Amino acid sequence: MAEIQIISAMNIYIDEEWYPGGSIFLHSYATDTSECFQFYGKKLTRENVARSLTPAANGMIFIYGPDIGMIEKEFNINIRRKFICINLIRVFKNLIPNRSSYKLADLEHDYGVHRKVKKYKENIFSIYSDFNNPFKRKAVLQYNREDVIHLRTLKEKIFKNHPISKKDLLSMRLT
Repeated sequence: MAEIQIISAMNIYIDEEWYPGGSIFLHSYATDTSECFQFYGKKLTRENVARSLTPAANGMIFIYGPDIGMIEKEFNINIRRKFICINLIRVFKNLIPNRSSYKLADLEHDYGVHRKVKKYKENIFSIYSDFNNPFKRKAVLQYNREDVIHLRTLKEKIFKNHPISKKDLLSMRLT
């Protein structure tokens, strides 16, 4: 597992996986230019999660869903007060209205972003048991890594096709 990389201020993309009931078991993040870093087990600590957010000190944190609230609850970190957090679901709904679906898998398909691990897009509930199975954990890690990297790729593609001003993006900030 890679160590935390502190990189100069930029945007970061995060994705969490959690057990039913709300306990996070996997935290993943990437910057605008980095690979994806993942924390689980003994490395999944409040300190590591907080430090993973620091590259966004002068940038933005992009997520797709309730991840910020989950991190805040699980690790007692007030992310929204310290960082500009943007839920790309809201942004994509604004930029490309009238889609029949805003599921990440559907956007990936429509924008030509291909996955190696598709299993959990069809049955997200098996991710919990597979993560605890040493023979299946690698697939869960790859799936989650693809969530982070594909979120970054989709943001870049959609923003290129549907430009948005920083002011408009900031108007959709999580509060």
